[in-house]
Amino acid sequence: PIVIDHLMSVWLLICLVQPINSLVFVYDGLVYATQQYAYVARLMVAGLFVVFLPLLALFQAKGFFTHGDKGLLCIWGAKAAMNAWRLVGLARAVHSVA
Repeated sequence: PIVIDHLMSVWLLICLVQPINSLVFVYDGLVYATQQYAYVARLMVAGLFVVFLPLLALFQAKGFFTHGDKGLLCIWGAKAAMNAWRLVGLARAVHSVA
């Protein structure tokens, strides 16, 4: 059915970003263990405004949301970019602790 077709359009991207996602969740746990909750909150808000929303706006301006499959791929792509942002920020926090 149509749902499967839409899911198949993003399946490769979802599979490719799993290593990044897994590292993000590991670093989340390490940062939470040091009780740096405010840092994580700031990182998420910054990522929303610096990465996620600008990418969605760019995709919207390029007209990608007028096509069903491309719109879903763009949303997942922006989410993947935000997780890459989180990975860099969380790794920085973990590896900068003395």
